Amino acid sequence: MGPEYAKKLDVWAEGNDALDDCVDRDPALLKAIDICFPMARHMLCIWHINQNIVKRCSPMLGPIFKSFLASWHKLYMSSTEASFEQKWNILCTEYGPHSPVIEYVRNTWLPYKERFVAAWINTCMHLGNTSSQRVESAHVMLKRHLGGDTMSCLETSISKIDDMLSMQIGSIKESFQNSINKPRHVQVKEPLYDLLRSHVSLEAPDLIDYHLQYINEVSPDMAGHCHCTIKMTHGLPCMHDLAYYRSLSIPIPLSAINSHWSQLSVHDDQYAHVEPILDFEEIVPNQQDHSTLRAPAYNTTHKGRPAGIDEQTPRPSYIFGYSHSTTLIYILHIFCR
Repeated sequence: MGPEYAKKLDVWAEGNDALDDCVDRDPALLKAIDICFPMARHMLCIWHINQNIVKRCSPMLGPIFKSFLASWHKLYMSSTEASFEQKWNILCTEYGPHSPVIEYVRNTWLPYKERFVAAWINTCMHLGNTSSQRVESAHVMLKRHLGGDTMSCLETSISKIDDMLSMQIGSIKESFQNSINKPRHVQVKEPLYDLLRSHVSLEAPDLIDYHLQYINEVSPDMAGHCHCTIKMTHGLPCMHDLAYYRSLSIPIPLSAINSHWSQLSVHDDQYAHVEPILDFEEIVPNQQDHSTLRAPAYNTTHKGRPAGIDEQTPRPSYIFGYSHSTTLIYILHIFCR
């Protein structure tokens, strides 16, 4: 699978020299990413890692596995490299430096610690995406809209995907309007948000609120309570910044917020400039389909085509046109750009 991954990523790499990505630990994919995106910050999905930890370590530890899992969680959430080393030494002491569970973690996951431990991944902007959950959820939603019908023609599939994307875009637009017109009551009362109100997503002040409750305990030049992590990972003011703005009685400037949070519109022509990867008109001319091709053989003892139906319904050639061109271009843009 290595060459196949590399071919696909080569297309994606055009104009995307640096990015942050989060996938599972597929050796072929890891190698392809290193080749095609040498400047990328590649993270491993912590959800998949935890699933493997449960699968492999639970049988080894039995009733004490829950205690181990809590220690493991503290280990990969370590905020500094020194803290990580300290917690790892404690874990080795508790369960034995040469026990099977410690050997498994040491040999399988520690070589990749820079890709999932907070001390390393929190040095880049990932906006809280430390797992592939969003991609998995999008995949589940797509399968739900397609209804598990793998025998549908391309036109039907494109139409269903178009409906799904239209619903999602509608929900996104609604959330943007809420950010513009319906600020949280608590945020209306807070002077620090005066310049941000109606200009940034509601999610940004929600994240800042968590840090605001601590700024009475810190001064602008105080280190220790604040590691400035949120500034690096989310592009938002940290506790040092908030304490500084509070001490001067000035609101948070919009320039202190990453532009990701101020994108409150979706333009319908956003993908109008994207060129299709394939020219379907060249593959199938826009004329009546007179193909003599027949559907593949199928096993009647399993799920498949209903008895008595020997041929597929002819697919009209216009499905390769652009009756759903916007959706098709969007899909190609997402998966092949």
